[in-house]
Amino acid sequence: MIHWILASLIIAVIVAMRLFQVPYKIALLALVILIPALAVAGLWQLKSSLWFMLCLAPMAVGLVFVAKGVQSPPIADVATRLDPMPEFPANVAAASENTMEFGEAQREAHEGKYAHLRALRFTQSPIQAIKNTAQSMGWQLIEESEQTLRFESRSRLLGFVDDIVVVIEQDDGAWVVNARSRSRVGVSDLGANAARIEKLWNQLSRLTKA
Repeated sequence: MIHWILASLIIAVIVAMRLFQVPYKIALLALVILIPALAVAGLWQLKSSLWFMLCLAPMAVGLVFVAKGVQSPPIADVATRLDPMPEFPANVAAASENTMEFGEAQREAHEGKYAHLRALRFTQSPIQAIKNTAQSMGWQLIEESEQTLRFESRSRLLGFVDDIVVVIEQDDGAWVVNARSRSRVGVSDLGANAARIEKLWNQLSRLTKA
């Protein structure tokens, strides 16, 4: 019985985050308590293979996140240009628990792990290709101007929102593209923002580079 209660509570927390916008820190604290509790309860009463599998599942998920945390720097903001970084409008900052400031410690961690993420140059306009790729990746186009495309990406399970901005500038006949992806909550993104930019860059690689 305790297993079903804990599993139901975990589902309830996730639903509350998605539908009722329960504060991130409160929901995360609840999950940190409930998921290990479910694993311990399952291990305590190993009476069938079903419970054995149920108790292994949250442990496996936890190990995956621990592994990602070890491999990723403690930052949740990644960009292809740090000076100056592509900017977000004020309303994005207002909706975020994370600061827009990029400190020295973040800069060092970024340069150490994501130094390979740099601007791309193209001989043709990449705007439509960027929009098509973003749509295929499930990003929602929020704002579009002559030089800027701003998107939101929402995680499937917990509904966390990450903000992405792509800046397109012309320089000596070429189109120069920079991008920034940041999480609204959390100290570390477990490499999600860098992976997002890398995927976009890989998709754009079919265009003719300058």
